[in-house]
Amino acid sequence: MLPYYVVNAFTDVSFSGNPAGVVVLENELEEKLMQKIAKENNLSETAFIVREKNYYNIRWFTPQKEVDLCGHATLASAFVISHFLESNLKHITFSSKSGLFEVVVNENEMTIYFSTVKIDNVKITSEMNELFDNKVLEAYKTNDKEHIILVMENQEAVENLCIDLERISKLAPHGVTVTALSDESDNDYVLRYFAPNYGISEDPVTGSAQTRLAPLWIKKLGKKQLVSKQLSERKGIMIVELDGEKVKITGQAKLYLEGQLTI
Repeated sequence: MLPYYVVNAFTDVSFSGNPAGVVVLENELEEKLMQKIAKENNLSETAFIVREKNYYNIRWFTPQKEVDLCGHATLASAFVISHFLESNLKHITFSSKSGLFEVVVNENEMTIYFSTVKIDNVKITSEMNELFDNKVLEAYKTNDKEHIILVMENQEAVENLCIDLERISKLAPHGVTVTALSDESDNDYVLRYFAPNYGISEDPVTGSAQTRLAPLWIKKLGKKQLVSKQLSERKGIMIVELDGEKVKITGQAKLYLEGQLTI
């Protein structure tokens, strides 16, 4: 029997934010078994955490494959640790395939410290224009060419996208982020994220996207701290701030399910 939780990340209410599965392990399982569990859970990501001496080892799986970084499942894992495993722990260190990083727990909020990811401005292609109705203002790629970021002309263009997932999957191996300046007074920019190659048609709320987006929008808007809103059906809010080469991603979480897995 394995302790199992589903936590809605980047929200403080039920049925919104991004639901992540968190499996608490005494020892790491075989990779194939973790993948089977993630597929059975059928959430955008399932995190598997193992307590080590001074940190937690963490791995993230989509229904199709393992990923190197996941923000919302990290926030969900920190919630589980601080509420069910070590309630007095305010600084949680995680070890992952992307290296070590920290989450700071502060009452109802948690702040993830992720390394920023450099992006380069690239030419807007005819395919981008066709897919996004000629509403792309700027295009960027990460250095590894795995992600594409498209800045749209306004929030409406992001909200009303009709996505061809098959064509989206060919634009970038890992995923495509579309973003724009917000029309709303209580947040600064909006986004949506699509990763069909990982079995995620549209991710509800994507913390890892802020490693690329936060530096871009902070530079554009000239503000130290920004509020980001994800325009998926479930919606979600993230507060972002740069700290040297790190991006601080702050959000809340809401428990949905507590139980056990029988393997």
